[in-house]
This record gives sequence, C-alpha cells and structure tokens, in this order.
Amino acid sequence: MTGMEKIKLKDKMRIRGRVTATVRDAKTGEILEIIHGKNLVTDDGEELFMKWMNGEAPNFITYCAVGSDNTAPAEGDHALTAEIGRILITDQTRVTTTITYSTFFGIADCNGNWEEEGLLNAAVAGTLVTHTLFAAPIVKDATKTVTVDHELIMAGA
Repeated sequence: MTGMEKIKLKDKMRIRGRVTATVRDAKTGEILEIIHGKNLVTDDGEELFMKWMNGEAPNFITYCAVGSDNTAPAEGDHALTAEIGRILITDQTRVTTTITYSTFFGIADCNGNWEEEGLLNAAVAGTLVTHTLFAAPIVKDATKTVTVDHELIMAGA
C-alpha cells in the first residue's frame, strides 16, 4: 500500500459562520442588546479564498462593513445592498478551524440603522467575502458602541 492510499480526503468542505453584534452604552459600557446573524459566504468570497490559498491575493479579509438594507443575502452578491460604511477589523484570532474577526465601532463610526453586515478585503470597493442579515435591526448612534464578532468556520459539508 502506498502513502496515497492511506490518505482520506473530505469530499466537501465549506465555510460557514455566525455573527454576533454586542451593542453597549458608550458612557457606561452596559450591554444594551446582543444581535445575531447567519453568515453567507459569497461566490466572490469563495474565489478570493482560493486565490489567497494559492498566493494570488495578498489580502483576504481586512474590513467590516455595515448597511441599512434588509434584502436577504445571496451567493452572487458583490457588495452590501445599502452600505453605510466600513472600518478596519480590530482583531482576528484562530482556534483550530475557526477564525473570529472582531471589529469595534466607536461612537462616530457608521451611525445609522444597521440591517446587514459583510467582510471585505479593501477600504473601497474590494471583494465582498461574506454577507449577513442581522436577526433584528441595530440602531447605531453616538450614544452607543458596537462590537461585531464574525466567526468563519471551515467544516465538512
């Protein structure tokens, strides 16, 4: 038996994820609400992942964007439907096959009615890697801060 015969490969791999937005009072730090959302990896995101794995794309995910539209995300999306703004991801960590991207939105960052969120690889335009619809709208204003924790999990289908 050769070494190749001993290798078992998973037939299907997929990236899935979840998003948690923690809304806090800017003065007291008190948690006002926690909103969840399910992540959708876009077709462009899957292609960018493969380019990144092959060394063709130096930046994979660097920005978190929020928007005001509640249209259901689709795999063919290239941008948020109604982007309010985006900021640099604050921190990222990996534990085995899960990467968590954490983004802190301060009192002046992207104020408005948030319905959607996405991860991108550029400050302007770029590739929409993921698109999420929050379970409930987030009203973000100068009295609140929000931390968005976006988990991407590589798993068998």
